[in-house]
Amino acid sequence: VAEVLNPQLKELVPESIGSARISVFRLGNQTPELGPIYSSQRTGLHAGIQLDIGLRYEGDANIVVEFGPSWTLGVKKVSLIGTFSLLFDPIVQELPVVGGMHIFFLNPPQVSLEFVGLAEVA
Repeated sequence: VAEVLNPQLKELVPESIGSARISVFRLGNQTPELGPIYSSQRTGLHAGIQLDIGLRYEGDANIVVEFGPSWTLGVKKVSLIGTFSLLFDPIVQELPVVGGMHIFFLNPPQVSLEFVGLAEVA
């Protein structure tokens, strides 16, 4: 993750802050809880089969962003609670039966982060 995000982070951080890089990115060992799961058939523009899946993830993350030589911003806990959907669309008459898949949240999920380092002061 850091290899992908660090070049983008470098472009976004103002020169007055100096350098910025993700030095650690781990989401932890917790397993997300899934369920309940509801299925329905969709009609109209996106006709297909939709699965709505409850998601609860409370992870022991370890994410560290370093700014310049001495500032660090960290995240030690991540919580994500919501219902995400898998829409299989279109359904076709030949294998593999599904022509595509859309993944989205029905409503904005509840997201909570517990910060350490520089962000603890805010």
